Amino acid sequence: MTTAEGQYVTPAEDSPIDLRTLWLIMLRRRFPFIIVAAVVLAIGLTIALIIPSKYVSSTSVLIERRSTNVAEGQSIVSGLPADSAAVDTEVQVLRSPDLARRVAERLHLDRDPEFNPRLREPGFGEWVGGLFGKSPAPVRPGLDVVTNTLLNHMSVGRQGLTYVININVSSRSPQTAADIANAMAREYLEQQAEYKRSIAQKAQSFYTERMRALSTDVQSNASSASSIRARTGITSGSNPSSYDEQTIADLRRQHSEASANLAAKQARYSAASRSQNNPSSLPDVLASQVIRDLRSQRAKIAVDASQATTRYGNDHPEVARTRNQLAEIDGEIAAETRRIVSGLAAEVSAAQQEVGSLGSAIAQQRSAAIRNSDASVTARKYDTDADASREVYEDLAKRRKETVATDELATPDASIVSVASTPNSPSSPNRPLLILLTLAAALTFGLLAIIIAELLDVKISSGEDVKRHLGLNRIASIPGVSPRNYDEHLARLVYEKPQSSFSEAIRALNMTLRGGHAKQALPSGQVIVITSALPHEGKTTIATSLALSIAKAGSRVLLIDADVRRPQVAASLGIATPEHGIAEVATGKTDLASAMVSTGTPLDLLLVAVTAKGIDIFSRGQFSELLEKARKQYDVIVIDTPPVLAVSDATVISREADHVVFITRWRRTSRFAAKAAVEALKAAEAPLSGVVLNAVDLKKQSLYADSDPLAFYGSYKAYYANEE
Repeated sequence: MTTAEGQYVTPAEDSPIDLRTLWLIMLRRRFPFIIVAAVVLAIGLTIALIIPSKYVSSTSVLIERRSTNVAEGQSIVSGLPADSAAVDTEVQVLRSPDLARRVAERLHLDRDPEFNPRLREPGFGEWVGGLFGKSPAPVRPGLDVVTNTLLNHMSVGRQGLTYVININVSSRSPQTAADIANAMAREYLEQQAEYKRSIAQKAQSFYTERMRALSTDVQSNASSASSIRARTGITSGSNPSSYDEQTIADLRRQHSEASANLAAKQARYSAASRSQNNPSSLPDVLASQVIRDLRSQRAKIAVDASQATTRYGNDHPEVARTRNQLAEIDGEIAAETRRIVSGLAAEVSAAQQEVGSLGSAIAQQRSAAIRNSDASVTARKYDTDADASREVYEDLAKRRKETVATDELATPDASIVSVASTPNSPSSPNRPLLILLTLAAALTFGLLAIIIAELLDVKISSGEDVKRHLGLNRIASIPGVSPRNYDEHLARLVYEKPQSSFSEAIRALNMTLRGGHAKQALPSGQVIVITSALPHEGKTTIATSLALSIAKAGSRVLLIDADVRRPQVAASLGIATPEHGIAEVATGKTDLASAMVSTGTPLDLLLVAVTAKGIDIFSRGQFSELLEKARKQYDVIVIDTPPVLAVSDATVISREADHVVFITRWRRTSRFAAKAAVEALKAAEAPLSGVVLNAVDLKKQSLYADSDPLAFYGSYKAYYANEE
């Protein structure tokens, strides 16, 4: 907490709002509440009284679930399906602008001012718009505006999950409401019957034209089918695709066998080509009878050659003869082998020709099959189209006969189950309910006005505001005084009305600065600076009154007017401005004793001379020397400084002080301005002792701060002899 020694405190947190706090807020904001609530109440009551009465009449229409059909066969226009979607669809039909237009024409609603704005007298809205030069909105021509107005006066809705639709019409005239409701129902039924009749007529015309076209189509398709069969040779009822498919299948089988034979011969030929150096290993060579005979002869000659060689030696003629016979036989074997390989090549070539011939035959048969199939499909398509057209023709002929005999075509799918009657009492507005809503709205807006006024209130009103927003303690609350005989010299009250509440508050401030003890004197040479955030907050009055109160207690006091730009101390005491003052003393032009103004009490004054206004004497160190001299001669020095936010003099002077008392004017000083000033003083390390609430309204303070001593002034005001 902030003490007289200048310690700072942390701003207090907002305490939860209790019922008493809410009640105090209500009391102090009662005028915005009353004004706003009264305005809202007046507007609401006026609206509730001037709204014209409206009557509602209702007709009920039943959507038929069962249909009556005396003619056999399927109806051209079927009845409505018995489902929820169908009923909801009919609700939308009843809301259609076309149906409303037909009712408006039948009942001549364009002659009724309620539905035709052209026939109305200018209303309050048009009159107000005319005052501001605003022309009324143009009325749309024809029945458009009447139709829209009728739709606004009408509501159509399904009754629960049933098949009953309610048509509700509101009007200022009960008879008009009933007439419109009944007309809407009748027009709806007539529209359904008319729709079915028109559909029947369109169906007959359609059947006639369609049957004529189908007859021509049947003849054309039959002729086209016959022409195709004659050109391709396809008989009616035959299936050429079966023959073609069988032929192609046989050719494919032969082609597969020929391909397999070709592959086998190619394999044999390939093996023979790779084994020409060793023909004895070829299967075809081994299977040849000639080769076997030649090999048998060779074997015998080889035996003879071996015996001859053994018997006669290598150079004997018999040995040479047998060798020649072996060579001849080997040549014959080689020639026979080459002949066998050539035969295999010829077989491969023949097999290849056979495979190619079968492939060409398959391709030709496929082409023929495609041509026959296309011709057959085309012919069958013409036959199918002709048959389909013939069936449709027969069905349309049957349907055309049914359209003539069907009574259902002119029967609506709904019926009126409840005819609208003339209502006896209006259904709207509900004036008691409107009045209750108006009262609720007035209360709501009144409370909203209280909340807005409370949120927009940035004035300091109590010690709680001081602690919450400035982080300081309230050290005194000075009541506001409006004396009749003191002009603006409120400081005289300390002497002339010592038993007034104002004087008592000044003495309480004096005691606070003394540490709470009336007999405890301040240390000699104590400097007390009185300042504020903005002008006209009463700091001069407080400074003068405090100086007089301290002097009255017996201390020697020097009151210095340090506001060289706008000095007010002399005026507050009702004395003349001296020739020499604080500027002359600080600059050494005169001594302190010569510039003093005596009041005949222990209080002396150091004022601002006429010629010294606007001179800067605080930032040069001269003022500090002046205070050092004054400290030696006086017990207490009270300094009235300029506002903190106006000039920097107050922050400079506060550094020389022992106590800095910050003045805020009750319900006038903005907490933002006060906070800015306090922050400036804290930045200058001023010894802030606390905040004084000045000019507190004794009658209203209890509405803002029930913890402030002045909030209980009504209970102890008999102790004071006030100036009133």
